[in-house]
Amino acid sequence: PAAITVSPVDAQGRVAIRGALAASKGETVGALINRGSHGVEPCTVVRPAPTFELACTLAPEDEQAWIEIYAQPPQHLLSSSLARALAHRRGTSAIAFPTLERSAAVADPASFRVALLAELNQIRTAGGLPPLTLAPVQSTSLDPVAPHIIAALRTKDENRLDQLVLGVAAGWDVQGGVIRDANVSSSFSGHRDARGWLANAGEQPLTRNVLFDPKADQLAVGTAFDTPLPGVSTVVATYQIYDPSELAADTEAAFAALNRARAERGVAPAIRIPDAPELERAALSIPQGTHPEDALQQALEAMSRRHGRQVQGSISLTVSPKETAFPPELLMLPAASVAIRLVHHHLPDSRWGFFIVLIAVDPSAPSQRMAAGPSERRGL
Repeated sequence: PAAITVSPVDAQGRVAIRGALAASKGETVGALINRGSHGVEPCTVVRPAPTFELACTLAPEDEQAWIEIYAQPPQHLLSSSLARALAHRRGTSAIAFPTLERSAAVADPASFRVALLAELNQIRTAGGLPPLTLAPVQSTSLDPVAPHIIAALRTKDENRLDQLVLGVAAGWDVQGGVIRDANVSSSFSGHRDARGWLANAGEQPLTRNVLFDPKADQLAVGTAFDTPLPGVSTVVATYQIYDPSELAADTEAAFAALNRARAERGVAPAIRIPDAPELERAALSIPQGTHPEDALQQALEAMSRRHGRQVQGSISLTVSPKETAFPPELLMLPAASVAIRLVHHHLPDSRWGFFIVLIAVDPSAPSQRMAAGPSERRGL
């Protein structure tokens, strides 16, 4: 529970949200605001929880927009909605609720997801987003899961929710490629028509963030009728499939993350080494079976010989290059020239892939030393 106040919209379209968690457990509090017919943007965290302040801004073309304030407990996967507010530029008296359009009610979960996909793709295509394809086997697998997620939400069983959501995100029955990312949401409706469900769920920022993810490729919809309550219990998940053509952009994202982390510590940005054929060969050897630590070590030795001085390095693992965690030694080097290469890796017993980030560093301060990377081999 949280006490929350929402300010009127000011002349610049800004809304201030202030609140305090009644019994904080270290939750992260944030908010999302709808933009246009299908967009959603995170609000700015001015002051973090437990006594929090958030700042949201309406899109210039929006007269009104839903805002959803959420909390995410530490070490938990699913955010829970604390409150939703409908902000209007001319005050609450001007708020208008459009007539909810409905389609024909469906008789079974399979018909519901086919109808939902058609309605969703019509909106995505009109908004310039790529259409989604249905993950049919994954959807069928999620049908029995949907009522359990709704029940866990009602009872606020966070541990049970984590188990269920982790299973949904794992995407064991998603076909057509290696999963790069997944987003999960759930909803309950008293009606069995897909258009009405989408009109309602699509106005909820947390669910909109899943349905209209611009990078999503596949949609899975698990549905149960009249359990645990009369109506439709639904869990929706979108999955992004890894695209090898994005590796160069992912490498740039990882390098930007490195310099962003250095800037947060007041350290000058690293300089990119443009020519590092040894590290390139190391990256190419990993998919052929060379262990990443061995590949990096061979590259560092070859680079040291070529430059006539010791070149150090590190390995990081991440599912999101822009959120790569780097060794503290690398972040605190006062000046460094860095070569970086990414390798996308997929374990046979997982539907997910991850990135191996290879770093070679030519430090300008020889007394500064870095760790060579993880000391344990984890079966890569």
